[in-house]
Amino acid sequence: MGQPQHSLLTRQLKRYFGDTQAPTSIAPEFIAAVNEAYQQFDNDYRLLERSLELTSQELRHANSEMRAVFERLVNSSPDGILAFDTEYRYLVWNPSVERIFGLRATEALGRQATDIFPDFVINGEETFYTAALNGYSTVAADRSYILPGSNEQAFFEGYYSPLFNEAGTIIGGLAVIRDITERKRFESELQRAKEEAEAASRAKTSFLANMSHELRTPLTAIIGYSELLLYSSAKRNFAETFEDINKILGASKHLLALINDVLDLSKIEAGRIELYAQTFSLTALLEGVLINIAPLAEKNNNQLQIELPRRLGFMHTDQTKLRQTLLNLLGNACKFTHSGSIIMTVSREMREGVDWVIFTITDTGIGIGAEQFGYLFQPFVQGDASTTRRYGGTGLGLAISRRFCQAMGGDIDVNSEAGEGSTFIVRLPAYLPNT
Repeated sequence: MGQPQHSLLTRQLKRYFGDTQAPTSIAPEFIAAVNEAYQQFDNDYRLLERSLELTSQELRHANSEMRAVFERLVNSSPDGILAFDTEYRYLVWNPSVERIFGLRATEALGRQATDIFPDFVINGEETFYTAALNGYSTVAADRSYILPGSNEQAFFEGYYSPLFNEAGTIIGGLAVIRDITERKRFESELQRAKEEAEAASRAKTSFLANMSHELRTPLTAIIGYSELLLYSSAKRNFAETFEDINKILGASKHLLALINDVLDLSKIEAGRIELYAQTFSLTALLEGVLINIAPLAEKNNNQLQIELPRRLGFMHTDQTKLRQTLLNLLGNACKFTHSGSIIMTVSREMREGVDWVIFTITDTGIGIGAEQFGYLFQPFVQGDASTTRRYGGTGLGLAISRRFCQAMGGDIDVNSEAGEGSTFIVRLPAYLPNT
């Protein structure tokens, strides 16, 4: 043979033939082939061992790198990350946990939770640890604690889950701790600011209501005496005083209307809108509205038209608030329209089982710019300062009207274009809900 006989082949020959050499009856070529196979097996085995050794080194290196990456992630996490064993001894305590609890890792690792947190059991924290050791993931929301070594209260959220080994056995628990102390303080400050704002709003509302009542009393007296004087002047033909008294009466009535608007708004903002539902004829209501609004339309040389179906029927709602809403909308149309037309149409329709009454008021007045739509129904707001100077008013009418309609289960929509006029659409259920 060209190469030394393999030791395994030697043992096999000795075992079967009692000699280390093959009998002459066995072809030498066969023995050589077997010997070569054994030699090749040795070579392959050595190569496999080397490969496994290299793979093991690579795995150890990769594992080391992964561990380093994991440690970096844990140590750089803004949230606190800690791990504990089955005896509640801490195994991991990252820098964020140090910051949150004010305790260094060297002071916490290897120590039990009960040694670090005296109230660990009393405040229920043990429950979450136990759940993790039993294989459950839990969340601790809005947990409070006292910082070790101080009396300062802090807050955190905790996310707890079981910690497994490679065999799938629970060996402890993992907790992610998020410090929410600043958030809680912000929420507390926000709540306090909200309460203060609400208190200020209630104080303002109360002041407006009281002032409105206080002002209404003398104004009512002024109006009454002015009407008496007006009647007396007309009867006695005191032409020189008639006009002055009439101006006093007009100004007083205007001021009283403004005070009533402020009083209505104060009730709305205080959530004290009271509805008095009654059944009434729509036709009769609209005829009364037309009588009241006609003089204002004539004052600005406007054509006023109301289109009604032959049988308009009845409504069951707050008649006073509906009348005030229509007078506000028609009054605005008359005020902001000169030598034009104002048309109000009324219709009814059934939609999703609800009987709706629709009031549509269209004018050819100054219209409303697109930039004004966002605050059109806000109190004390008109189109712009020039509008207020030219036409007067406080901007309360639309705000009050919309709140009234919403309280009655409906709303007000508007379509308008500057210089082209406006259309206001009031939709109300014919029968006030829950009455």
